[in-house]
Amino acid sequence: MGEVHGRGGTDLTPVLEATERKFVALVYFTDFEAPVIERRYAIPVLWVLTHKPEYCPCDWGKRIVINQKE
Repeated sequence: MGEVHGRGGTDLTPVLEATERKFVALVYFTDFEAPVIERRYAIPVLWVLTHKPEYCPCDWGKRIVINQKE
């Protein structure tokens, strides 16, 4: 298996900016390993998380966690 690089720090705002006011909702798959999102965007967001985060970069939107213990 190859080496894994990165691990966190993904800027989530470019997708929020690109979809705001253009779509009725956004489903965002992420691990929430990201910087704080500075403002609330005008699009409903469903955050689909790969694990239960210890830290949340925003306090808005709905969240669900994918159960990976199958």
